Amino acid sequence: MAQLEEEPAFSSTPQVPDFSFPAPSEFKAVSFDEAALAAKGKDYLAEGPCQHAEAVGDAALFSPCCTNGGYAFPDLSFAGYGFLVDGYERDHTIRFDWEEKGNLGDAWLGLADFNNDRWTWTLMPNSDVFETDFTEYVNGTGDLLIVTMITGENSWELNSVRIGQETASIRSIDPAVPYGMVGMQRTFSADVIGVEPYTYAWDFGGGATPNTSDEANPVVTLGAKGFYPCSLTLTNDYGNDTFEFTLEVDALPEQLPDITSASPTSGDSGDHVTFTFVNSGAAAHTFSWNFGGGAIPNTSTAENPSVMLSGDGIYHCTLQATNDAGSDYYNFDINISCGG
Repeated sequence: MAQLEEEPAFSSTPQVPDFSFPAPSEFKAVSFDEAALAAKGKDYLAEGPCQHAEAVGDAALFSPCCTNGGYAFPDLSFAGYGFLVDGYERDHTIRFDWEEKGNLGDAWLGLADFNNDRWTWTLMPNSDVFETDFTEYVNGTGDLLIVTMITGENSWELNSVRIGQETASIRSIDPAVPYGMVGMQRTFSADVIGVEPYTYAWDFGGGATPNTSDEANPVVTLGAKGFYPCSLTLTNDYGNDTFEFTLEVDALPEQLPDITSASPTSGDSGDHVTFTFVNSGAAAHTFSWNFGGGAIPNTSTAENPSVMLSGDGIYHCTLQATNDAGSDYYNFDINISCGG
């Protein structure tokens, strides 16, 4: 009896028993479901529909049924399955879940290379789960054809084969760079795959109100300035996935002061006066007065300086009001008369 020898994964010329396995173009037709992603595999020999085939959300799940069909090599069993995956841009994964294996032979996965009309074989490891990507093996019409080939005196107990993603998985969130200003509203969403229904658990790390949400697309109001560690946990009947991200909340850009008037603008020499102003812009943090030689003292950094008017004539004055955004300059004249 010929024996399988281990080959590197995806070898184009695997060593298999002395059996002329038909090329993909010659392989007996399988039934492709009309759904965008569904499995209705047909056993290569028996041509019977695969048992328990079902499309579940973004995945196709089925239980294969290998057979040897009474060939000259009774230690070889295999089955072929066809899938229609045209337009399916989600998870391009084949997953094999083994129930029992024991001291049996080797298990091979054959993927039909339609461009070269040959099979690409992978020797599956002796583990409970095996996954591989099938992207490059989907032909121009969206067909995917796979074969499971098992050697040994008994078939392995293959529990199920999955095409696509069952377990809840988060591909990305929107906005991709979570950022906003204090007090602004933001709507969050996520690109997810798996089998519905899902439950959502958003946590905004103290950076938003509400701080948590079980909605798919929560609307929140951003809180104080800072960086907040956030997360989304997505759960379905098959498992869960957590996506962590950082929310940055920035302060609103501060506006400049806008001084529109200052007073008094007249007086008698020797008068003691207090200067005031009108600011229609953002609050100022520092002040710089210059009275052009018409007051004692002539300059001040007080918000409302008290001075004594001095001189006789018109004096050109300036007030500079400053905050973190910059400065505003206001020029005004004061007419000082000599008393008498």
